[in-house]
Amino acid sequence: MTYLKVKRIHPVPDQPVSTYSELDDERWELRKVEIFPDGRILYADPDVEFEETGLSTMPYPSFEEIATNPKYDAKVISNAEFEKIWAMATA
Repeated sequence: MTYLKVKRIHPVPDQPVSTYSELDDERWELRKVEIFPDGRILYADPDVEFEETGLSTMPYPSFEEIATNPKYDAKVISNAEFEKIWAMATA
């Protein structure tokens, strides 16, 4: 598993400011949490799509591809950090 946090450098009102993703070995999203500028925290997993948040319909780009995009600050995070944000989102 890979866990990513992707933060948008210049937030857009209707787009998430941060996205946390759990990816399998083929880079498919298994779970996702999105935090919006207005404070909403939405999530998705294979069984639940909360409001406009859903899992990607294609494999996630490589970390290098995301990290070189000047619109985003991407970081690999730990399972524990992902589980903390997941618990907050699903509480």
